[in-house]
Amino acid sequence: VLPPDFRSPGNPPVLPPDFRVLHVEDDTTLRKMVQLRVFKKLHVAFDVATNGQEALRLILEEAKSYSIVLMDNQMPLVTGELATRRLREAGYMGIV
Repeated sequence: VLPPDFRSPGNPPVLPPDFRVLHVEDDTTLRKMVQLRVFKKLHVAFDVATNGQEALRLILEEAKSYSIVLMDNQMPLVTGELATRRLREAGYMGIV
């Protein structure tokens, strides 16, 4: 649960120390922009996957824990939609 001042203008969000994001994006420019303008600015820990197959490996095989998964839909190998479906079928209940 996020604190009440999370959306207050001028106040950066106060996130739990173990808050971690998985950013799944195949576009290099967009991936770097989000990392610099969002994750690093807010001091958010994050991992990156460049397609749904990598995301599935990180979450299901390596059992990494994420507070939220930001997933692009149109990616090579495994699309975001298919990766999300496979996560749900495997019992993953996190925010995607």
